[in-house]
Amino acid sequence: MTAVVLALTSSLCYGIADFLGGLASRRVSAVGVAAATQAIGIAVFVLVFPFFPGRLHFADIAWGAGSGIAYSGGIVLFYTALARSRMAIVSPIAAVVGASVPVLFGYVVGERPAFIASTGVGLALLAVALLSADTTDEGRMTVRDPGIAPALGSGVGFGLSLLLLSRTSHETGLWALSAAEVSAMVGIGIWAATHPAPFRPDRPLWGLIGLAGVLGTGGAVLFVLALRLGVLPVVAVLISLYPLSTILLASVFLRERLSPIQWAGVLCAVSGTALIATGSYLPLR
Repeated sequence: MTAVVLALTSSLCYGIADFLGGLASRRVSAVGVAAATQAIGIAVFVLVFPFFPGRLHFADIAWGAGSGIAYSGGIVLFYTALARSRMAIVSPIAAVVGASVPVLFGYVVGERPAFIASTGVGLALLAVALLSADTTDEGRMTVRDPGIAPALGSGVGFGLSLLLLSRTSHETGLWALSAAEVSAMVGIGIWAATHPAPFRPDRPLWGLIGLAGVLGTGGAVLFVLALRLGVLPVVAVLISLYPLSTILLASVFLRERLSPIQWAGVLCAVSGTALIATGSYLPLR
């Protein structure tokens, strides 16, 4: 029961962090928000690191560093998408694409993913199509949302990050995640240097950014705790529900509205992500 509560709390932290980061990205540069939240997250991570002892292996550090680089691209594109489009569309697309990448990689290298995970990938493809659909005044379906492309890119980045991190050993503790946190900061820094943009948040906006950074890292820590106390498939499925809180917050505070077809896409995305989590036993974040 404790693991379930921790997993649900972790999912809630992730969803709220995405909402707050998306709000901030609409007022200042997405790469600046990504860099600030990552820096704050590292500070929180340093505080909790001593409570999660593990064994240091070079291979785990290398996999973690690669995971962080992939994540840096994913988070910048994610905030870019949130700044351009409705969060209720961007969040489930990024989540379900990210969940699908490890399963699709399994097919490429000759593995046989579980049928339930493959079904989840099928729902993922349908979800992206439905969420991307829009209706013109003449009633024709079209794809014209400027947030779709970066949302898809962010999902690929998150999925690659997950895939690389899944290659680390179980006894690594937080060492691999530490390498991922640092390399993600480096990757975001490189992105910021090559894509300079003004970043001058006022005090209230710093509050949003700071809370997003704390909640994002808090979600990761709670997830690790949930894994230690519970069963991975159950925890992974509960974590996969995090887009729901982002969608709910966007609906209440931003009055975001989706068409019936797009709501069907949200249902497919959440269901597909949960099925992939069940079939692959991977933490989908």
